[in-house]
Amino acid sequence: MTDTSTAAALNLVIACADYAHTRALTEGLLQVEHVSASFVKLASGDMLTYTFDAPQFNVAELSLSNYVTRRLCGDCPYVALPVYTQRSFRHAEIYVRTDRGIATPRDLRGRRVAIKAYESTGSVWTRGMLEHEYQVAPADMRWVCLNALTPPPGVSIVPAPAHSTLSELLERGDVDAVVSPRVPACFERGAPHIARLFHDPVAASFNYLSRTQLFPILQIMGIRNELVEQHPQLATDVYRAFLAARNLAFAPVPGDGADLRAARGPAFDARYYTYGLGKRDRETLDTFLDYHFEQGLAQRRCGISELFAPVPLSAYTEF
Repeated sequence: MTDTSTAAALNLVIACADYAHTRALTEGLLQVEHVSASFVKLASGDMLTYTFDAPQFNVAELSLSNYVTRRLCGDCPYVALPVYTQRSFRHAEIYVRTDRGIATPRDLRGRRVAIKAYESTGSVWTRGMLEHEYQVAPADMRWVCLNALTPPPGVSIVPAPAHSTLSELLERGDVDAVVSPRVPACFERGAPHIARLFHDPVAASFNYLSRTQLFPILQIMGIRNELVEQHPQLATDVYRAFLAARNLAFAPVPGDGADLRAARGPAFDARYYTYGLGKRDRETLDTFLDYHFEQGLAQRRCGISELFAPVPLSAYTEF
């Protein structure tokens, strides 16, 4: 535990994307206790470069998959907090050629599926969903990746043609499907024979949530290791500041009844967009860690306790 005078001298640079549930903090309405913080808003595509390849922030938003890999390798400059800045269901992100006889997830067996990065958090969740919900294992598909990766055992991965986009691969018919968090340009402009695999992804997501209670975690906040070692209270202070910003964003709005909140979905519901290490979040993390290991992205299965800054569990509760 640091004393207040030491903590007050800390000047932190905190980097994360722009979210409604962090805005009260990033725009100065709330502060991190005991520190002077400045915020840098990063585009999602910048996060991997800035936070892992050339760490220059004291606190930063991290890809969960890359964080787990680096943590297990022992070369991650950060230790995580249970602040889950980004969550997303996967059903809206699978696009297929409708002229290839693909009507259900099981029809993806034997198909060429393009993705940007095999090891990305969203890709891990999508493959885990396909395997455990629809019995389509990663090895059942042939993967085409924009970013090169040594294939895990039993998995076929080939590089995409140079300078190709996922949209171009799908529209040309080079692949049968793509997994993309960004809507492919060919789908947006209504190109023929292009559709989402799940025609009603919102309904599919709600169904998945009701059955599994999983709201996939994609991004997580981390603090530089040396800061946590030097100032043990800092992890709790940063966690509580992000939690307060989330609570403010999800505060009830006059006139918003339960039916309206339910219709908006889990991303607008504080019951699901939770922080901390409660039962639902532990189950979500455990599921991801199972997928990450099963898919050959780690030599061993990471435990939840290995992910987070070592503070008393009571510090990571919601209040």
